[in-house]
Amino acid sequence: MSAPLVGRRVTISGLAAKPELNGRHGLALSFNDESGRYNVALDHSAGVLALKAVNVLPAAEPPPPPPRGGAIPQLSATHAAVAAAAALVWWGVSLLNAALLCTLGLLVHSAARREGGLAASARTLLGALARAVHRLSGHQMSLAQAAALLAAVAYIVWSVWLRDASGGAGRYEAYGQRRGGYEYSSYGSGLGAGWDLSFMISAGMLATMVYQLGGGRNGWSVGELVRRVQNMDFWQMMMFANLLQTVFGGGRRGGGYHGMGGFRRRGMYF
Repeated sequence: MSAPLVGRRVTISGLAAKPELNGRHGLALSFNDESGRYNVALDHSAGVLALKAVNVLPAAEPPPPPPRGGAIPQLSATHAAVAAAAALVWWGVSLLNAALLCTLGLLVHSAARREGGLAASARTLLGALARAVHRLSGHQMSLAQAAALLAAVAYIVWSVWLRDASGGAGRYEAYGQRRGGYEYSSYGSGLGAGWDLSFMISAGMLATMVYQLGGGRNGWSVGELVRRVQNMDFWQMMMFANLLQTVFGGGRRGGGYHGMGGFRRRGMYF
């Protein structure tokens, strides 16, 4: 019979003949194959007891000793995240962006340790996102589609709220431009900060879509709108979300590089 506890510290448990010994600790010196008992030397005692294997349990390992002078203690993940955020702020990143990035890194680290690696934690996250979309819309979503949706949402959040948080022009800062002798100023950005063609087209498409989803000529209602939005397929939902972000997130407006046209995003302020 194997004796895995020989040479290890053990705890006495379930001893009915001498219950006062239960909970005592000792060292398993040897094992008697004929009797099936461990020879245990108790702490603070000169005697040796012969105990059955069922009455001998491995003792809990003692905590590691504190670091000696000159040794560097292990840095926890939380402290590492705080130090990284401070370094990013010193490097020029805004406090909000640094806090969000380090919090995201801390969550990824915790999830990787809990799930057994980055790949397993990513699959768990995408599976949870796919199940949430299925509960809301009633449509199944693959892990690849969930990854695409997560990337799109992350990009929208970054471009709308985070990209301009590290500095730059304020909301009501005036921009003066001169093109062919015509000078004008634009104050702020967001809904109502200028009406360009692409913004008006997007707003018209969104209004038409909301009108048709809500019932159209047969009678418009919020309940019908919610029901049809829940029954959208994946690509219709992406188009609807893009129209919402374009209109309420600021759309597009002219003013490219050095007044040579092009498009630039407008921030969302409401």
